[in-house]
Amino acid sequence: MRITQETDYAFRIVGYLAKHEGQVIGAPEIAEMEGVTKRFTLRILRKLNLAEITDAKRGSKGGYFLKKPKEEITLYDIL
Repeated sequence: MRITQETDYAFRIVGYLAKHEGQVIGAPEIAEMEGVTKRFTLRILRKLNLAEITDAKRGSKGGYFLKKPKEEITLYDIL
C-alpha cells in the first residue's frame, strides 16, 4: 500500500489538532504550521469532516477541532 501526499497531510493535520485537543483552530493556522497550502488543507478538512473525525465551528472564532477524543482515532480511520 502506498501512502499518498494527501494521506500524509491528513495524518499531519489530525496530529496538529490532537496536540491542540479541545481548541478550535483555524484552517490558515493549520496550513501554515504543517506546511500545506490553505486550499489543500481545506479540501482535506472537508473529507475529515465527512468521516466524522473533525468538525467545524463557524463564525469569527471558528475553525476546526477533533470530533472525538484523540485516543479513539486510528490511522485506519484517517486512511
